[in-house]
Amino acid sequence: MSTQEPENKQKPYYVLYVPGGVLWGIMPLVMSRFLEDITRLPLSKQFNMFAGSSTGSIILGGLNLPKHEGSTEPKYSAADILDFYKTIGPHIFPRRKAYYERQLVMDVIKLTHELLRETLDVFSDKLDDAMNFVINRAGARLHEISG
Repeated sequence: MSTQEPENKQKPYYVLYVPGGVLWGIMPLVMSRFLEDITRLPLSKQFNMFAGSSTGSIILGGLNLPKHEGSTEPKYSAADILDFYKTIGPHIFPRRKAYYERQLVMDVIKLTHELLRETLDVFSDKLDDAMNFVINRAGARLHEISG
C-alpha cells in the first residue's frame, strides 16, 4: 500500500477582499504591506483572485497593475500604495471632525504595524491566528482612540 497523496488533490484557491471605507482602507493596506515584508512576495503572487469596493478596489488595482505590458510583476508594492495614501489621501477624501483627522490615521497606521510585529513574534507558526488576533486588538484600540 502506498501512502502517497491522491493525484487529483486540488490546490487551495486564495481570495483577497479589501473593503472600502475611505481612509480606513489603510488598515488592510498596512496588513498587506506586512505580508509582503514577511513573505518577500508581492500580494499579486500570493492570492488567486482579488475583490474590493471603493478604496479597496483602488488599492487592489494598484497592487495588481503590471510593471509593463506582458509583465507578471506588479508596478507598485503595498508600501508604495501606502505612501501614496498617506500623502494624497487627506487631500482627496472629505474631512470630518475626529473621524478623518490626520493624526488619528497616522496613529492607526503606527498601531497596526506595531501590533502586527508583536503578533508575528507571538504566533510565528500560526499566521492565520495571528492576523485574527491583530485585527481584533487593532479594532479595540481604534475604538479606544476614537472614543
